Amino acid sequence: MKKLFTLTFLCLMIGLTAVGQYQLSGKITNYSGEALPGATVQILNTFKGAVADVEGNFSIDDIKPGSHFIQVNFVGFQAIQKKVEVIDNLKMDFKLSGTVTELNQIIVTANKQLQNIQKTPIAMTALQSKQIEQLQINELVELNRVAANFKSYDDGGGSFQTLASRGIYSIDVTPAVGLYVDDVPFFNVIGFPTLFSDIERIEVLKGPQGTLYGRNALAGAINIITKRPTNTTNGYVRFGYGNLNQLNTSAGLSFPLVREKIYARVHGSFTRRDGYVNNLALDTDNLLGRETFSGGARLSFFPTERLQLTLHTNVEDRDVHAYALVGGFNFSGIRLDSMKENHPYEVNFDRQGKYRTRTNNSALKVKYDLPKITINSITALQIYKNDRDNDDFDFTPFDVQYVSGGNREQTTISQELRFNSSVKSKFKWIGGLYFYHVTSEDNSPVVNGTMSGNSVGEYMQITASETEQTGVSFFGQVDYQLTEKWGLLAGLRFETEKSELAVSRDHFQNGEPFEAPDNILITGSGPVPSPILNAQFSADERFEAVSPKIGATFKPSDRVFLFGHVTRGYRPGGLNSFVDNADDAKYNPEFSWNYEIGLKTSLLDNRLRANLTGFIISWRDQQLFTVIDINSFLFGVDNLGKSKSRGLELETEWVPVKGLSLIANIGYLSTEITDFEVIGFSGDLINNNGNRQGYSPEWNGNFAVNYDWQLNPSTTLFFSLDYTFQSEMFFDPENTVRQDAYGLLNGRAGVSYKRFELSLWGKNIADKVYYSYGYGIGGAAGFASYGLPQTYGFTSAIKF
Repeated sequence: MKKLFTLTFLCLMIGLTAVGQYQLSGKITNYSGEALPGATVQILNTFKGAVADVEGNFSIDDIKPGSHFIQVNFVGFQAIQKKVEVIDNLKMDFKLSGTVTELNQIIVTANKQLQNIQKTPIAMTALQSKQIEQLQINELVELNRVAANFKSYDDGGGSFQTLASRGIYSIDVTPAVGLYVDDVPFFNVIGFPTLFSDIERIEVLKGPQGTLYGRNALAGAINIITKRPTNTTNGYVRFGYGNLNQLNTSAGLSFPLVREKIYARVHGSFTRRDGYVNNLALDTDNLLGRETFSGGARLSFFPTERLQLTLHTNVEDRDVHAYALVGGFNFSGIRLDSMKENHPYEVNFDRQGKYRTRTNNSALKVKYDLPKITINSITALQIYKNDRDNDDFDFTPFDVQYVSGGNREQTTISQELRFNSSVKSKFKWIGGLYFYHVTSEDNSPVVNGTMSGNSVGEYMQITASETEQTGVSFFGQVDYQLTEKWGLLAGLRFETEKSELAVSRDHFQNGEPFEAPDNILITGSGPVPSPILNAQFSADERFEAVSPKIGATFKPSDRVFLFGHVTRGYRPGGLNSFVDNADDAKYNPEFSWNYEIGLKTSLLDNRLRANLTGFIISWRDQQLFTVIDINSFLFGVDNLGKSKSRGLELETEWVPVKGLSLIANIGYLSTEITDFEVIGFSGDLINNNGNRQGYSPEWNGNFAVNYDWQLNPSTTLFFSLDYTFQSEMFFDPENTVRQDAYGLLNGRAGVSYKRFELSLWGKNIADKVYYSYGYGIGGAAGFASYGLPQTYGFTSAIKF
């Protein structure tokens, strides 16, 4: 019986793994018919590939039947991505051009599988490496130039970068827009990578993505895909310099260690610039100067045709002279506007802080292909450390309050196990589980200075907190093609998280333990009792949520695709470390319902891409950093109430003639807070109902012109110009901190000759003065930070 079972099992496994193998071959030339030896052909998401010989011929063997996406590359030419159906040996020729002749297919992994972006039922924008260069997207905060109703805002210090999508945002450390680098999520905005390096593609997904992406994808998700090593040796070196003593250098190298088996890729970037904000009190001019190093390595191993192992690590180390916030208590929007117009790029602080942040993101990815199922395992370790010193908290020339040597540290361990159907069928599915464990430590020594308005003199408050978050989720999504034109999709994710917090708060004066319950705090409305009490407490809570998604697709032709869906977004609650007891620590999860319908079209022989999306969002229990106890003057995260938003997004790209592409993305956004009442500093009830949501300009978008003029097969002149705009908005739901409408103009022009490229560039060419970030506290205080002024310079590059 045992032998029979063994024989049956072996026959079953052979039957599962036995599958026909075919060959893809052809020739790669330019449009003049000249062979392009050294051009590469890659079957995406596999290790299969080939290099064209001296006559341009290539051949890839042992390809399993089914749908595959092919990418063809050659230095100095436009890459081609194309979907092919392999049911037999296939011969296919490719012609590459140095200038764009039609819109290329963009292949994305937004649904955790390879898909053409125009057939993906998600409102999204994707940038390939060439478009990233054209738009000069070098940092995370520059993503505000790529999509309608999606904005990124620079806080100046790199610790609280704000991403806003369709009226949903967060200014605390827990993101509302999820950030993923090579399938690994970042749980804390302080650990977000700020410098983009060695990027293959950026995908911006709008609307809740909780079904497949889980926590922190309440407003959308950003997928960053770095370049993969290949079976050929290639690389690049870049050097650039500009005003503000700005230096930008980067290099990358990909090479095989063992041909057809082990590939490696390494890259590194360094950038620095002087500050641009003057501190009048200290007579310095280097506020918001920064220096950043980013680097990484990737190793891919293919022991068999079915098994792939990838180990990668990325590090970043950044130093910033921060912060440079203007404003304070009793600062109205009118006063902030006056400072921006009359005294731009000036602050008046008695202290000037410095932040240093070090991050490491490492992961082991294992992929195993069966004939009908693909298994993916992603094991990740993330560590970030943030040190700050001499950080002014009152943003005045007076000795009121500052941080003396604070530090934060967070470690995240995660494991995702994902299963995908991998055969051509009407029924496609994806499912899996995800586990994470996060530990955080925060040590914040705050000095209350001699002019803090209290009766006890200078003293130090040291708050030490430890947080642990442990979560697990189960998810799945199915797509069923009812007919050739109609399809259905449905997804569900169940997520549970346990959060634990331990807080110790002690006070010291002249190095000795200190407690003064009779202290009096002097405020604008008079003396307020403010006892200085030590605190030690612990708290724990469990948060659970179900995130469903249901929708339909309709494809009347190969060039037209419609979709609609209803999705629930979720961001877990948490525990405040700023409070004095466990009862006040908890804040609730926030949820949203997103109703969306979209149209995607490819017209004029694939020279025009036009996508239109409409949405309605209902958002409740928004998490907001504010005053949570007016009597004890405690700050923390609290839940706002309810709000709603609705809008339209039109995103287009057109190639009217060879070499010229025109981009126009326009977003309309209407937001309204429907339930938000708070107790003000004067003790009165403040009703904010009817206000607009923060970080939500009514009109926004970007326009771009890109032109490549190929003089001959070796030489191309290029020119790019883009303009990003947004109408008036508020930085806070109380609508007290305002940013007027503004637009930013950027440009780039240069020449490429064979493997060498030289360009001149400019950002904020019109030198617009604007606030790039801001926030309000309970309607009684407002703060804002200046955006980057005009910058310009040159960049040279060699690709090989």
